[in-house]
Amino acid sequence: MHSVSADPALAAWRGGPVGNAARVALGSLARPAAPIPGDLPILQVDRLFRQDDQLRSIVVQEGTTLTLLNRDHFENILVGPFGYGRAVHARRKLRELLPVATLALPSDMSIAAAARAILDRPAAERYRDVVVLGPGGWVGTVSVSLVLEELAHFFRGVALHDPLTGLPNRLALADHGERLLHANGARPGRYALLYIDLDGFKDVNDLLGHNAGDERSCATGCRATGCASRSRRRR
Repeated sequence: MHSVSADPALAAWRGGPVGNAARVALGSLARPAAPIPGDLPILQVDRLFRQDDQLRSIVVQEGTTLTLLNRDHFENILVGPFGYGRAVHARRKLRELLPVATLALPSDMSIAAAARAILDRPAAERYRDVVVLGPGGWVGTVSVSLVLEELAHFFRGVALHDPLTGLPNRLALADHGERLLHANGARPGRYALLYIDLDGFKDVNDLLGHNAGDERSCATGCRATGCASRSRRRR
């Protein structure tokens, strides 16, 4: 007898949009960073920031310790309360201006766990970028806004999809259906709603257990989605 759980198409289906989002790792959002030594002159670091407008932060390495220096923190120091910070700090080394605390997280940590660690920080440090540590000494950085944006995207996907099959749920239909029907240029017959009734589904649950019923639901969703995908490719 063919086992639903051994179906390779079903295995791929379980890695669909909702399943993949649940496994997104922090490292996939991080930007690689090359740590610089703490004995660099302040003005040399200033040039690094000025040469790259997109550079939000740099990682400073002192022995085995990594410290993140954000652009905003650095520029506030250089400006100073009276605008003479650059002249005051011109002869100083980078290590003298480093913040006290840096949050470093492993690259394989989930987005949800990373968000919890970020929000557990003191309010004054909560929105500073995070150091990401990967295998083989890999170092990167990620902004807090990007982590929270990815988490919000994930929860929106969870809210609009059935947790078992990954198919869009009734809320997704209400959210997108009206817009699709009234979209500019919509043609009759362009959209379809498929209603499926599984014969004998109650018997499967009663005789084989709810796990078997779940397997059947997942297999049906997988195959229906596969048919729809093939239909789109033919068009």
